[in-house]
Amino acid sequence: MSRTPGRTQANTATAKPASKRVPDPSARPRTPDARAGRQDRPTVHGAVRADQPRYTTVNLRVHEIRCVTTTGELGADTIVLAAVKVEGAVGGTPDRRKLVARAERGEQLDAGKFTKGDRQTYPKTRVLASYEAGGPIGGDPRSFHGALVVIERDKGEIGEVIARTVESVEKQVVAAVTKAAVNTAEAALTGMAAGATIGSPVPIVGQAIGAVVGTAVGFAVGEITRARADEVFPLERVELELSHFPSEPGEIPGSRRNIVFKGFKGHYVVEISWAVR
Repeated sequence: MSRTPGRTQANTATAKPASKRVPDPSARPRTPDARAGRQDRPTVHGAVRADQPRYTTVNLRVHEIRCVTTTGELGADTIVLAAVKVEGAVGGTPDRRKLVARAERGEQLDAGKFTKGDRQTYPKTRVLASYEAGGPIGGDPRSFHGALVVIERDKGEIGEVIARTVESVEKQVVAAVTKAAVNTAEAALTGMAAGATIGSPVPIVGQAIGAVVGTAVGFAVGEITRARADEVFPLERVELELSHFPSEPGEIPGSRRNIVFKGFKGHYVVEISWAVR
């Protein structure tokens, strides 16, 4: 009769109690891959798993810009697409770190001239903003936030519009994260910022703090749209919530979407996606 480890046989009077093995606190869990010489990799929840991939960067990309109708100006529209990215950073002091948020200007894409029905396709996708992916330890979901700005070149001064957008977004996200519960903001740094210097970028981690940042970006987008109604198409917020890293680098499954911009009688569709590398 087979024996169950750690138990005696129920009906055997002479059975000796199974000896207890004292675990070695320094021992690390081993996986088949670890025994074969591969480095142990934790899952997104912190448990060891050999197949958890490691990536350094999350990219916001554009695939295509399509003109449904122009703004009605004489001739073609000259379209510029720009991104504003929002990410977390390690703040505070080395002894007491905290999560802070900041906004930065992403890439500016001079898409060129469009008439009704025109489309500009990018076979080699163009990166609009790059984010720190964060290590495989640190909690999930992690989220990535930003805003897209479409400007018809004749409508306004591009550099000023983008600078004001960055300023407005940063004001809102900094205030929102500062007001968030201290323990929530600090928890978002657990593991993720181990060894990171003050000012280092980190992802926004956790549903609570991610929702706070997302709401702040949305508010800023509305604010700058109202203030610049004569110069820009209504801004659009973009967001990725990543519950775990995909198994392969490249485009994140399910992340591709069309974003619609309407203004000045014009109608444009921008196809974006998110990718890891």
